Amino acid sequence: MDEIITVAQRVQGALTWLGEIDLHLPHIAVVGAQSVGKSSVLEALVGRSFLPKGIGIVTQRPLILQLRHDASGREFGEFAHCRGKIFENFSNIREEIKKETIRVTGKSKNVSPIPIYLKISSPKVVDLTLIDLPGITKVPIGDQSNDIETKIREMILEYISKPNCIILALSAANTDLATSDSLKLAREVDPDGNRTIGVITKCDTLEDGKAALDALLGQVYRLDKGFVGVVCKGEESDDLSLSLINEQKFFSTHPVYSNLGGKCGIKYLASLLNKILLQYIRDSLPIIKTKIIATIQEKEAELFTLGGFTHFSSDKPAECILHYFSKFSHTLKDTIQGKISPKHLTNQLFGGARIYFIFNDSFLKTINSFEPLTGLDDLEIRAAIRNSTGPCPALFVPEIAFENLVKRQIRLLELPSLQCVDQVYDEMLNLVDSCYIPELTRLVNMRLKILDVIKNFLHSCVEPTKHMIRNYLAVELSYINTNHPDFLRNSAILEAYNGERVPVKNDKNDKLTTRVESMRQNSFMGYSDSFKGNYSRANGSISSGSTDDKSKQVARKLWLPDIPRSVVCGNDPSERDVVEAELIKALIESYFCIVRKSVADFVPKCIMHFMVNKATECVQQELITTLYKPELFKDLMTESQDIINARNKCQSFLESLKQALSDINNVI
Repeated sequence: MDEIITVAQRVQGALTWLGEIDLHLPHIAVVGAQSVGKSSVLEALVGRSFLPKGIGIVTQRPLILQLRHDASGREFGEFAHCRGKIFENFSNIREEIKKETIRVTGKSKNVSPIPIYLKISSPKVVDLTLIDLPGITKVPIGDQSNDIETKIREMILEYISKPNCIILALSAANTDLATSDSLKLAREVDPDGNRTIGVITKCDTLEDGKAALDALLGQVYRLDKGFVGVVCKGEESDDLSLSLINEQKFFSTHPVYSNLGGKCGIKYLASLLNKILLQYIRDSLPIIKTKIIATIQEKEAELFTLGGFTHFSSDKPAECILHYFSKFSHTLKDTIQGKISPKHLTNQLFGGARIYFIFNDSFLKTINSFEPLTGLDDLEIRAAIRNSTGPCPALFVPEIAFENLVKRQIRLLELPSLQCVDQVYDEMLNLVDSCYIPELTRLVNMRLKILDVIKNFLHSCVEPTKHMIRNYLAVELSYINTNHPDFLRNSAILEAYNGERVPVKNDKNDKLTTRVESMRQNSFMGYSDSFKGNYSRANGSISSGSTDDKSKQVARKLWLPDIPRSVVCGNDPSERDVVEAELIKALIESYFCIVRKSVADFVPKCIMHFMVNKATECVQQELITTLYKPELFKDLMTESQDIINARNKCQSFLESLKQALSDINNVI
């Protein structure tokens, strides 16, 4: 049955040596206060002295100790951090533990949760997996941190909290079990005492042993698996065989302990631990098997990305390169078209949906929210009307004023249109970066070259796209089509002003239209009356025969003021000025909305044709044209040393997993 423990150790060895995963294999954690005899118990179980000795805290890092029975008679140790190196001298093992501890903690007395892995093969041991944890301490000494007690406590709880952990709680025979630190910690995670084994150390220090007997019989503190008494008196030599013989003799001849039926001593403790560990492992193997299968699948996927199962190799670079060009191109196209989902499901947009967002939520909403008359005030509009008529007053609102002003507003659409091109370009760059081809994680040079070519290609599409948009706006500016069917819907005002008003019911411009028609009629009548009156007054003044002095006085009153360098429209417009300005604003708003609608439809189409679709259709050919050259093959197919090392490690780990799975299948 020990074969099951051997299999479990092989599984643990295959995985822990590589430091990859923790399957929570059953193990035995040794817990106790400082100087309670933890090291002596562990050394007694091994039969050799190999642990560092000293005053105060000695175990500063967890020591995961695998004991493996070797019938050949050979005794040796092997560390995970220098795997392959055999330690046959146990004094050297002690020194290596010290050296490895100092490497992490320095020369201080602080602790570290990073474990040391040690495997010992010997004919003197039974198959066990033990974890030696730092001794429980209360007061920091020397250069220890003030929270040393908390650190050690958390470290111990991390191990003993696992359901598959058997807790070996050590207490000295000359102390009260009610105050035992190890039992107190064990009770926190194992309140029923189902997986805790009590060990009473230093049983030879009591005069009659009756006090320890009550504890060993479970009359002081109950544990499901009971208590075991040990002596563990160390010897100067590395070989503890004599110490174990003396311990066995002590218990067998003691007047009190001899009544326990041989359930004392290291030999019995090792047998008990082996039996319990065996049962735990047997119960855990099905779960461990499931975890190993899942890990194998993960590692195979990882190995695939590292090139472990690729059908292409450096022996056929041309075939390999074309394959990856095609795969990257199709991945980019599928990402844009929404055929590839993000790795992690989120509420965020991904791929081509982000381009749709730019078109509809960024560009369209921005230009639709833009007021057609933004940047225009009544003074500017009246000035444009005056400027467009030259020195002569106009009987009607000049069309050239409307055209000049509406063109000015249409030009404002160029900036957001070109910004939309830039936003889609930036998003396309992000899409290219997000295209994930697992195999290219190892071919770093090829991926970088592919990204560089595609990004350069996209950049070359930007200016033609912008040029097309500028041309389109230039076309709109070249001809203001006042006969546009949508523009006629708002032309009732213009018809009224021209004397051709056709009544339109419920029109929002009815009020303004009425004012226009009234102003038109009144302006002509006023002009006629004014002409007649001025003519009469002029004739009268000629016939009056006024004197020269009087004429000079009148002339002074009629002296014209100096013309300023800058002339602006007055702030006191006539009714005609107001109506003309309102008319121009209504016409600008109507025509601007027509052009805005057209631009909003054209810009996304232009970007899709000249940039997005062109990229998806031509990127593969661009890659072939630029990179498919024999002189570049070697550079494209070069793998980094890190990738090679990672692949070798993954292959080795995968082989270990498969061997572990095979071993488990043989014993289940």
